[in-house]
Amino acid sequence: MIKQLSVISSMDPEIGGPSQAIRYLFPYFTENYSKPDVVCLNDSGIYSDDLEEINIIPLGDSYGPWQYNKKLFTWLKENLANYDFVIIHGLWVYNSYAVTKAMDELRKKNIPNLPAVYIMPHGMLDPWFQKNKDRRLKAIRNWFYWKLIEHKVIRNADGLLFTCKLEMELARNTFYPYRPKHEFNV
Repeated sequence: MIKQLSVISSMDPEIGGPSQAIRYLFPYFTENYSKPDVVCLNDSGIYSDDLEEINIIPLGDSYGPWQYNKKLFTWLKENLANYDFVIIHGLWVYNSYAVTKAMDELRKKNIPNLPAVYIMPHGMLDPWFQKNKDRRLKAIRNWFYWKLIEHKVIRNADGLLFTCKLEMELARNTFYPYRPKHEFNV
């Protein structure tokens, strides 16, 4: 059976976005693959009853705007090889960097059978976020973060998963260099 892992900063239903996507995708994954594991950077006490079917691995709260969690990187190095594929939900926070860094270290150690890594940006590559006048400071921050980290995360992933064709097309015009291996309209 194919084992999959989702990596997300928070499964808090109040935050919505990526955590809602996991709820919507869960029936598809359980029908076509095994029950997914979800590693998240928050405490286990905040989940709603609709998540009891999902195997959630809470690593405790994350800190700061980058949502750093000191346990994630170690957990990933110890567990990534147990999965067939990984989906990183969201960008601009620690979880995408940690998966990429852990995969790099495992490759250097010649660990066999590493999982394929996909990123679901959840609209976070839409040019609106860079062009909106109310977001100038965040746009500057994202530009620097893109140049330093996020373009490598995108480049090293096996593919990007988009929720619609328009989201996929818009993502191509937001940052440079933008070089994903594959793009999928899911």
